[in-house]
Amino acid sequence: MITIKNVQMLDGEVTDHTLASSEDHVIDAGGRFTVFPALIDSHISFGPTNAENWKVAVNSAVRGGVTTALEIPTKLNLCETKKTLEEKIQVVHKALIDIDMPFFRCFYYATPDLNNIKEIGFSKKSMEGLVIQLDADQKEILNDDWEKVFQIAAWEDIPIVINAHNENAYADKSFLEKAIALTEKQSVRLYVLNVSTHEELSLIQAAKERALLVYSETTTEHLFPADGSTPHHLWEALNNGRIDTIGSGYIADSQKGPRILFNGNFSASDPIFLLPQLLTAQRQGKISIEKVVRFTSSHVCDILEVTPSRDVVLVDMKTECAIQKVKENHSSNLKLVGWPVCTIMDGHIFTPPQQGYQMVHQTAPTIKL
Repeated sequence: MITIKNVQMLDGEVTDHTLASSEDHVIDAGGRFTVFPALIDSHISFGPTNAENWKVAVNSAVRGGVTTALEIPTKLNLCETKKTLEEKIQVVHKALIDIDMPFFRCFYYATPDLNNIKEIGFSKKSMEGLVIQLDADQKEILNDDWEKVFQIAAWEDIPIVINAHNENAYADKSFLEKAIALTEKQSVRLYVLNVSTHEELSLIQAAKERALLVYSETTTEHLFPADGSTPHHLWEALNNGRIDTIGSGYIADSQKGPRILFNGNFSASDPIFLLPQLLTAQRQGKISIEKVVRFTSSHVCDILEVTPSRDVVLVDMKTECAIQKVKENHSSNLKLVGWPVCTIMDGHIFTPPQQGYQMVHQTAPTIKL
């Protein structure tokens, strides 16, 4: 059993908290740490396991308190058939064992090949959804072939997930309008990733008012722009139910997008910064701590029917670190308050190799087991 003594719960009570485990450990939180449900990153791309950054990305996720990931396929890491999906599951499982992370949970989306619709062969048991990737240069989208994909999703009770590699793909709102129309026609769940504009939110709100099963996600890149501005429409949408989840949006092998300078140069979407950014927003009154938990955990389970874990992350709510966020010619300086210090997965305590992230925890207290 793992006993966490003098730990603060989300309601503010300081108590002892126990977790089932084959190991016997006692952690004295000293009233300083808060116990959170471990995070589910609903929008992350680790890439192929043989890529240089795969191990670093997994370590970063766990350091950030993420123990479950819904991986978005990239062009280098597609799952277009049942065989490729099953092979990927096996390869990732072995790779996680090799880096001593066997309890980290990965769930996968499939990207159907339009030339082989009848050969998809997927089922609800092997995947979490069918992804439609939108690109800004697409001339036609959601045609008759895509309607077949929606039909398959309806038969198998699998959600359709639409994701824009380039957010400008949503500039033509007909993409989202057509997806919502097919959602209504086929009575299927629709999960819209990378939501950022007023137009998208209006369409999603209208769909929700018609009792359609339309859900949406935004990322930290949209919520915390590099120029330091506040996207009030997104925070309002989070608080009134038009946005349902928050993901990191991290792509392990990409150097594009905003960076965070913090004794090093990191992607601003690195999952190590996910919880600190949200907890800082909570201190600023933009969001409640209960909603932080919902958007990074329980709502994901409800939408995608993922079995909740009993994993937890201990967070030092008092540690404050200054960072600089940079994108092209814009930069902003800010302080993030509230950093994960220990992640417990399936009754096992994980403090993964630092992999360049030691500066994140240089001011945090050391946990003694």
